[in-house]
Amino acid sequence: MTSPYSFESVDLAQFGHEDRYKFLMASVIPRPIALVTTLGADGFVNAAPFSSFVVLSVDPPLLGISVARRDDGSIKDTYRLVEASGEFVIHTVDTAMAKQVQQCSAALGPTQSEVEHAGLYLVPSIKVKPPRIAQAPIHFECKLHRIEYFGDRRSALIVGEVVQTHSREGLVHGHRVDPLEADILGRLGGGVYCSSTVIIKP
Repeated sequence: MTSPYSFESVDLAQFGHEDRYKFLMASVIPRPIALVTTLGADGFVNAAPFSSFVVLSVDPPLLGISVARRDDGSIKDTYRLVEASGEFVIHTVDTAMAKQVQQCSAALGPTQSEVEHAGLYLVPSIKVKPPRIAQAPIHFECKLHRIEYFGDRRSALIVGEVVQTHSREGLVHGHRVDPLEADILGRLGGGVYCSSTVIIKP
């Protein structure tokens, strides 16, 4: 049977790094945003957004975030602090936090806090030292499991074992999370987002 669909082929080799990044990030959608907190030896709390995170394993429960190097080749604070401490917290974010997530990605000075800049509230974790963000709907306390490297720019896949979870009251029923109540924010291309509140049941 002849297909009624037509396609355009896209050769990723024709793109430079920046355009290849934009194409892939706009194609693999929606992506669940992760807001990650880490703690420095001086007690300074870092909060950094990542446009996706992934479940890598259930037994044990492993989550992964990909941390790319900056354009100048330097490593990001999240990578440096996770490697040093072995602990971090991954948060999902809801649509009410969209502006704050953007504010956490601002280029701040070494003594400026993303937490204060974005107006976030911190609460203590139970099994790791980095604190949690109170506004976030779901929190995953993680201990570093391993770090793997990929690509010419040596992007780091940071794998954490979930040792404790928390959820906003009313979100979890037994083992199920209510996506409508959670209103989880997902990333599309550029500065465009989506929400988990649109549900399709075929």
